[in-house]
Amino acid sequence: MGYNVAIDGPAGAGKSTIAKLVAKEKGYIYVDTGAMYRGLAIHFLDKGIEPGETDKVIEACKDAEVTIAYEDGVQHVYLNGNDISSRLRNEEVGNMASVTSAIPEVRKKLLELQQNLAKTQNVIMDGRDPQAQPLCLCGRGKRVFRRQHRARHGGSGRTADGRPRAHQREDL
Repeated sequence: MGYNVAIDGPAGAGKSTIAKLVAKEKGYIYVDTGAMYRGLAIHFLDKGIEPGETDKVIEACKDAEVTIAYEDGVQHVYLNGNDISSRLRNEEVGNMASVTSAIPEVRKKLLELQQNLAKTQNVIMDGRDPQAQPLCLCGRGKRVFRRQHRARHGGSGRTADGRPRAHQREDL
């Protein structure tokens, strides 16, 4: 099993920068989730699906496999075994990715693909993954983190005698 690190935080907090630096330092694969969404978008476009055809997008998720690999330090994105890296950054793909990324089934498929990648490789990604081992939170103070953690998981964030609970997660 690979080691899976997720870095979370608000836009502009430096998630991608930190993830890329740590991945390079540790020899992990940096999982560019945006590139993976674009990979799925290429799959939908190749099937002739229009951005608004939600049912067809959901159906097409079933036979899409998007993976990331590094060759000579350069990221390559593969769709069903074919290198699609050169196709990722055009406007049509970006527009399709933008529309389809809002579909819950697409998000679920992408999470599944990320977790499959993490089963066999050491990965670091920016974004949430509930199965990631450590979770580094960027751009938030401990007080904000504790408030958000309590809102998500319940509880007061304090021990029975009133002291703040220790967290296994750390703010960067």
